[in-house]
Parts: sequence; structure tokens; C-alpha cells
Amino acid sequence: MQQGFSYALSAIMPLAVQTGLFISLATFYAPVQTQGVTGNFIGTFAAVSGMVNIPCMDAPDGFSATERKSVPDVLAERFRHVLLTGWYPLASNAAAGLGWQVDVDGTRYDLLGAESDSQHTMTRLKLQRVTVATP
Repeated sequence: MQQGFSYALSAIMPLAVQTGLFISLATFYAPVQTQGVTGNFIGTFAAVSGMVNIPCMDAPDGFSATERKSVPDVLAERFRHVLLTGWYPLASNAAAGLGWQVDVDGTRYDLLGAESDSQHTMTRLKLQRVTVATP
């Protein structure tokens, strides 16, 4: 009986992918500290090996108005909830603490957190993009 349950769990993600809902692609970037010609540190980002163009489902993370106006700027925060098509243990809260970013369909977000299910079949992400507009 346990073997049948295990088989059923392993079939969940392939069935979900077959729905056609995973139309977005996610690529993870980790910060890299390099030195410029004068010895100053230049913060850049490099794609994480094995974490490029992962099919995913991208959705708003709840509904809330997060735009705040102050003189002379407008601060807007966009939160996203992303479901990856597999288990990616490198996508973790530790990676979020290191300043990892995630590109989803050409838009770069900060990784706020990640969690996986107990059967290691999928990984969920919470992402944020902050923009400041000056009128």
C-alpha cells in the first residue's frame, strides 16, 4: 500500500505540468563580488548552475494595495507567488538571506523566501519587486 502512495505522489507534478499552466520561466541569480580595476568591489549577479529557465507558474501573492505616495516619490511593491515544476533545494530561505534574485519572464525580483513540500516534489517562492518613481 505504501508503494502505491509513493507512486501517486511522484505522478502529481507531471500531471500538473500537462495542464499547460506552467508557461513562465524562472532563472535564479546569486550575488558575486568582483573587484574593479581600482580595487573597488562591484556587486554583480551570476546565474546559478542548474537553476536556469525552470518552468513555473507565476501569480500575484494575494491582493493588496502596496503603493505609497510621498513627496516627491512613489514607492510600489509587487509581491509574487511562484510555483516551480520540481524540487529545487538550492532555492531556500538561506538563499534569500544571501540576496538571491529571480528573473521571471524578464522581470527581476528579490527572493524573499522559499519552501518545499514534504515529499520533495515542488518548490514555492515568494518574490518582491520594489520600484520608486519620481514624478
